[in-house]
Amino acid sequence: MPQFILTIHIVIISCLVIKCNKIVAQAGFWAKPDQEETEMSVLVKNATGGTYNPDVPAGYDSWLDYWQKHKYITSLCRCCGKYVSQGELVGGHVVAPGYSGVYIAPLCKECNNPNNTKMFSVEETDLVQVH
Repeated sequence: MPQFILTIHIVIISCLVIKCNKIVAQAGFWAKPDQEETEMSVLVKNATGGTYNPDVPAGYDSWLDYWQKHKYITSLCRCCGKYVSQGELVGGHVVAPGYSGVYIAPLCKECNNPNNTKMFSVEETDLVQVH
């Protein structure tokens, strides 16, 4: 009997952990209620050199602030998938083959590096175009 109860507890705890991890992964911290659950992934990489305007638009404190005011608050780096402190997250300029323009995506300072040329996948709805 005790083994049966222990098994039930393990299953319940596992389900709770999976559910919590899914909510956090989908939402960053606080997702907008209209965020779609079925999103399309896009391969992107860091923008280089003169492919983007480094000046933050008026009314925004940083490129991360620009992204967050268009999306939601997050601490998830879209490149490496790590949760980092707000001071370690920036609005990284990225480009996507087949898409015109430059986009902002939340990246940790380590991933937001001109020497980081690897392609990585982000959800299409996580991209905010630079105007």
